[in-house]
Amino acid sequence: MPAIGVTRPAPVCRTSFILPSWLGLCFTIFLFMPVWGPSGRLRTGACWPPSAWLGPGAVEANTGDRVTFFWRKGEILTYELTQRTRASSRQGDVAVELSSQVVQQRQWEVVDCDELGGARLRLTLAGLRFQQQLPNGRVLLYDAQKPQDSDPQLRRQLEPMLRQPLVTLTIDAAGKVGKVHEVRPSAMLITEAIFPMHVVWPTPALSPGASWQSDYTLTLRPPLGTGSHYAARRHFRWEMSSTPSALWRVSFRTELLQPARDSTDQMALLQFQPEGEVFFDRQRRRVIEVRWRCGGVLENHLGPGSRYEVQIEAEEKLLPAP
Repeated sequence: MPAIGVTRPAPVCRTSFILPSWLGLCFTIFLFMPVWGPSGRLRTGACWPPSAWLGPGAVEANTGDRVTFFWRKGEILTYELTQRTRASSRQGDVAVELSSQVVQQRQWEVVDCDELGGARLRLTLAGLRFQQQLPNGRVLLYDAQKPQDSDPQLRRQLEPMLRQPLVTLTIDAAGKVGKVHEVRPSAMLITEAIFPMHVVWPTPALSPGASWQSDYTLTLRPPLGTGSHYAARRHFRWEMSSTPSALWRVSFRTELLQPARDSTDQMALLQFQPEGEVFFDRQRRRVIEVRWRCGGVLENHLGPGSRYEVQIEAEEKLLPAP
């Protein structure tokens, strides 16, 4: 990394963009999503235009006509995620249903950046509110703003996650994750380490209607799965739409390239096949909103008459800088 003098402005990186997480998928799926094991039992467990950023000593990657955006060392991008989940399971005469809603404030801090357009990002959870209704009608609640009114067990589980680094990673000028430096074990981050910003821009220049894809490996870590690795592909398309000309809308969907190995992985994989759309502000070089959904139904996966269904919907929006 270049040395930074006292009088020199913080370096600015322009790199190909990727947004979220998701998984984008968002890690609340893994923290709060009810999972049924093979036995059928429930297991719980203000941004400036790019031209305003470039000044004496600023660093801009030479990326030609590619879709790129700027990183500034020390900046923090805060996204608010709202996610709603409904899940049900039936095996024999036993049927259960759960619903939950989670609101997070997720902060991506630019720890460092280089002249080639790469950056090191660190994810921190700045705020959290989680509510889940159990099959017996009981409602569990954790609110980081009102911890004293929260469920004690949830508070013990979730409070240590707040304001602590959850994952640190490096992405290259294409927006692809090059290295994951650190993942907090209890965070169970999976797709954040693959698609920190939900989208990966391709190397060639883009035009409306263009399509591209990104291949990756998905690992289902316990307790969600058995640790198996699955080849997957994320498809992207720059859509023509009636949104303002300053916004680009990119749709995405996920394709698994191999079948699940067992019923446990079958259920977990339903949560890792999101489809949705990303809204990218081409002047500010920021993803400002993401909407996605995933889920599905399995029949007879645990024997005749068994059924499992999960439906997840989420929105994530960039909050104004303080």
